Amino acid sequence: MRSVQPKATNTAAEGIPSFERGEREVLSLATARPDLDTPAVVKAAVIAAIQIPHTYMTYTASRGLPELRESVALKLGARNGVAYDPESEVLITAGTHEALYVGLQAVVEPGDEVLVLDPSWVAYNGMIGLAGGVARMVTLRDNRLDIDALKRAITPRTRAFVFNNPNNPTGTVFTREELAAVVDLLAAHDILAIVDEIYEEFVYDGRQHVSLASLPGARERVLLINGYSKAYAMTGWRVGYAAGPSWLIDRMLIIHQHLISSPCAFAQKGASVAYSEAAEHVRAMVATYDRRRLLLNEALAAVPKVSYSLPEGACFYFLRVDSGLDSATLAKTIASREGLVLTPGGAFGPSGERHLRFSFAALPEARVGEAVGRLAAALEAIVE
Repeated sequence: MRSVQPKATNTAAEGIPSFERGEREVLSLATARPDLDTPAVVKAAVIAAIQIPHTYMTYTASRGLPELRESVALKLGARNGVAYDPESEVLITAGTHEALYVGLQAVVEPGDEVLVLDPSWVAYNGMIGLAGGVARMVTLRDNRLDIDALKRAITPRTRAFVFNNPNNPTGTVFTREELAAVVDLLAAHDILAIVDEIYEEFVYDGRQHVSLASLPGARERVLLINGYSKAYAMTGWRVGYAAGPSWLIDRMLIIHQHLISSPCAFAQKGASVAYSEAAEHVRAMVATYDRRRLLLNEALAAVPKVSYSLPEGACFYFLRVDSGLDSATLAKTIASREGLVLTPGGAFGPSGERHLRFSFAALPEARVGEAVGRLAAALEAIVE
């Protein structure tokens, strides 16, 4: 426990109270919290639910509301091409955080190793450490999966491979061919994949998101993690889910029961209508993010000392900044000078050093120029 560090996206805004007393507001682009509203149909479902006495204001079944599990199974079949039994192969959790945490607790014993991409989401390593495991980082090659490097990282203690698709922070969308090679690797070494697909809707330029579990031979070796925070702007609702083989869901259920008993009942009720009734909201949200992505591409191209790849998915630019400073110091300096809060790239893995993650989830198009201007002004003062 003592070796587990605070989560960087939660601490990024610390240490800038002096700027907050200035004339300009802090512009925080450190998280993927959407600035768009939750679908009206979801809110309406909750409002109706809380009017019903003793139904959605109490505990639910630990596995989650039956109607939500059925909605999840319907979505996974129609959207992802994988059939799951809502009674035994789906678990509703308090956000994807809990799904990932409980999944790792269910499969990792002290000293076991878990493969993690470098860079990838800041919380994976901490969760592995809390389970008593050891994270073995495998560096992406030009932002793509390096299958040979993954093979070399496997040892007799390797139990799982956890990754997100699209990747956070690079925005890479892994191809069917890359994922098929992962499936072969899982089978050859009897490894479980824990796949975080929270950004699956956010893919651009005609790309298609492929769910790992949908590939031949993968279903029994994959724990699929997803939720409602990003695509439905429900970050504060804390509703996620895990889908996988029943033996694994049963293990996770025991930990989940001791940890939280069950997620919020009325939040689950709202989530249960999201997939079937809020598709237009998702399409509009993706289009909005894509416009922001393209505007940022034009604006960032003019900033000296900054290089990057156009993100294929998710809602981030992963900026390489040649400043001579480590990423944590650079992020703090930019925040204190310009009130622009970005996430230090080193939090995502060793290869993330000299990078900053720039989120456009809460950056209106009208403020793109301002945000990039603040970055440019800070770098002009910092970089020799």
